[in-house]
Amino acid sequence: MRVFFLFLIFLPATVFSEIVRLDAGAASAITEPILKKIGAKDITPNLAIVGPKGGSPVHGLYWSVPDFKVIFVKSDRTLCYWTEEDFSRSKAHREDSRRYVRSIIFDTEKKTYTVKKKSWWKFWQ
Repeated sequence: MRVFFLFLIFLPATVFSEIVRLDAGAASAITEPILKKIGAKDITPNLAIVGPKGGSPVHGLYWSVPDFKVIFVKSDRTLCYWTEEDFSRSKAHREDSRRYVRSIIFDTEKKTYTVKKKSWWKFWQ
């Protein structure tokens, strides 16, 4: 009976919370709706990153999420992130503070995020 009562108490919190998950290696078709939902903005063109052989500026690598104060890089195989404070410092500090993760879980209601880490991720690349 207690378990059922606790279930009824926590059910509204789980049903109505807006939690979205961004995984490393997920296809672009899957991640685009997630990025729109969390309000992510593509900042890649502002960083002056060009394509192979000096091609036009690349899009969709670096994303800023102002509501969560986080910046992340989403490529085909990797997912890494920084806080806005770490990203705004020098490039050397940015490289040292880069955190490789398996996934980032955004709670849009509470405006918080959590990460699922892989300690060997950086060395596996």
